[in-house]
Parts: sequence; C-alpha cells; structure tokens
Amino acid sequence: MRRLSEISTRFKVIDVIVNLFLSFVLAVIKVGRKLFINHSDKILVVAFHKLGDSIFSSYAIREIVNYYGNENVKIVCDREYEILFKEIFPSVELVLISREDFLWNGRIANRRIRKAISSNKYKIVFDLTGSILSCSLLIGVTAKKIVGMNLRHLKNFYDKYIPSRAIPHLTDRYLDIVELEIKINRDKIKREYDLNLNSVGEILIHPFAGWKAKEWNLSKFIQLAEKIKVEYRVKIIFFKNTISEDIINEMNYLKINHMSFNSVSELMSAVKGASLLISNDSGPIYLADYFGVPTLSIYGPTNPEFSMPLSKHHDFIQKKINCSPKKNEQYCFTDGGYYCPSYECMNQLTVDEVYNLSSSILDKFGIKKIEQVN
Repeated sequence: MRRLSEISTRFKVIDVIVNLFLSFVLAVIKVGRKLFINHSDKILVVAFHKLGDSIFSSYAIREIVNYYGNENVKIVCDREYEILFKEIFPSVELVLISREDFLWNGRIANRRIRKAISSNKYKIVFDLTGSILSCSLLIGVTAKKIVGMNLRHLKNFYDKYIPSRAIPHLTDRYLDIVELEIKINRDKIKREYDLNLNSVGEILIHPFAGWKAKEWNLSKFIQLAEKIKVEYRVKIIFFKNTISEDIINEMNYLKINHMSFNSVSELMSAVKGASLLISNDSGPIYLADYFGVPTLSIYGPTNPEFSMPLSKHHDFIQKKINCSPKKNEQYCFTDGGYYCPSYECMNQLTVDEVYNLSSSILDKFGIKKIEQVN
C-alpha cells in the first residue's frame, strides 16, 4: 500500500509539473501572437467538425457573420463538408482542411496547414472546435484575441475562454463562445427549420452513427424496411463500403431498395427529396432537419435533450432503462456506450415499436402510399 501511495504521489507531482509547463508555453504563445499585429478587420472561425456539429455550430457562425459581415469572415471547415458550408454561408470564404492535415493520430496540425492558416492577420479568432487539434492549428496565428472553449488545461491559450457547458442544447455550446465577444439575444435566434414536405418521396433509412453503441442494429433496420415497404417506397442509404456484400445480397433478395453514396454531396441530394428520414442519433438526421424533411431518430446511450433537432417535424424514440442518461447528462455512465458490454437500451427496443411510431408519423404528414403514388 505504501508503494502504491508513493507512485500515486509521484504521478500527481508529474501532472502538476506538466500542467505548469504547458501553462507557461501557452502563455508565451499568447503573447507572441500579438507582437506583430497590425490593424485587421478579418475574423477567423474554426469550425472543423463532423456533420452533426457542423450544423449545430451554424447558428453561432451565423451570429458572427451577421455582426462582422460576409466579407470579413473566414471559416475553417472540413473539406468533406465544403458543399454544406457553401449551402449555409454562400458568400463567406472557406478555408478547407482535412484529417490528413494532422499528425499524431490526427491530433496535431502539420506545418503546411498551420502556415496556410497563419498567412493572414486577424482581429478575432473564434475557436468553435475546442480541442488540442484546433489549438495546434492556431499556433503561429497573429491575432488580437482568440476566444473559445477547450479542455481546462488548455485555457491559457485563449484570451477569452469558457469551459464546455454540461447542460442542453449542443447548439448553445457554440453560442456561449460567440457571447464572449458579441451580445446576442438567444430568444430571437431561429433554431427551427421550416417544414419542406415531399409527400410522394421515399422513406429513407440510414442505419449508422458516429460510434457503435448509438446504432440500433442493422438487421433491425432491414426488418423495419421490410415492414414499411409493404405500403410505402423505402430505401436504405449508406456510405460506400459500410455494408458488407453479403448483407447487400440479402437486401437484394428481400427486394429492399438501397443506395450507397461516396460523398456528402450525394447524401444531401438524396435527403432533400425524401418524405421521412429514419436513423440513429447521427449527422444525416440534422442534415434532413436543415432541409425541412421530417425525421425520426433512435436514441440509446445519448440524451435527446442535448442533440435532438429543434424543429417541430422531428420525432424520436428511446428505450429508457436504469442506466439511460439522466436529466442534464449527455451520456449514460458508460460514456455514451463506449464502455458498455451489452447495449441493452438499443437491444431492448423492438422493430414493432419503431414501426408503429414510423406509421403514425407517416399518417401525420400525409405521406402517400405506393398505391396512391402510382
């Protein structure tokens, strides 16, 4: 026991030393980026996210663009989502980066991309990404101030810092950052997208999510498609190479329509014309909501209060069990299912339960059946 106590004490001492050193380095970097600043009206927004957070952060970015003007703002985003950002912010300059621009398992920006980012001087940098990744990307940037959220041990990198909020909704995390610099009225921010109903479109099913624990089960989605296709046009959609050839052969045998796509552009085209999108808690749900398409999302180890679309044309279903996330908890105690051995919240949700809710949604929106379309 004494030996363990000594080891624990050593680790605590090392941790303190590392944090002190890191704080000193970040403070030096903060001073250094202001030494050569000339007058600049340019605003840089770092919004390097996956699909869902790209849409969630768009509310905050819109406030920045409205305040400073299209011509003064640059947005750093994932090259994969260029078409989405051009859709939302058609007049704003984009700086496109990708996962390949980062070293050390995608965490540290390489010299080339840092140089590209730091080639201009900025009045303010809004870091909406909030990770070691965005800090490394901004090393060498000349700016009057950098505002953002991040891990606490990186707070000294920022001139204005806020920890990531622990209460809903995720869109508010990004608005918190903007509010460090701009006075905004959250009550007047439109977070609901208008319904754009296509009553003769297809019912799309997207069976994947950001990680395994959030996925209901591919076989259940196929069973759901079997039930829906009796009366409606239905199609399972997925990124190329995410479904094995034997499963594709099974869907062909069951005469279930399906489509693979290679890009976000193809996904957007498919979603725009849909009558309903059914999926897990995942990016395509938020994309469909943006286009005004009714959605049904399946939640398990994540809390709908944090991430569900805020439009009135969204429904969700969740099998509540003892270990489901509690109020104001984004994830269950297994960190959103990452350390869950059995995925019980997903496994206990039946095909019939999802089908019954799907049917009521299709009735509510007056989606045409096959016989009515033909």
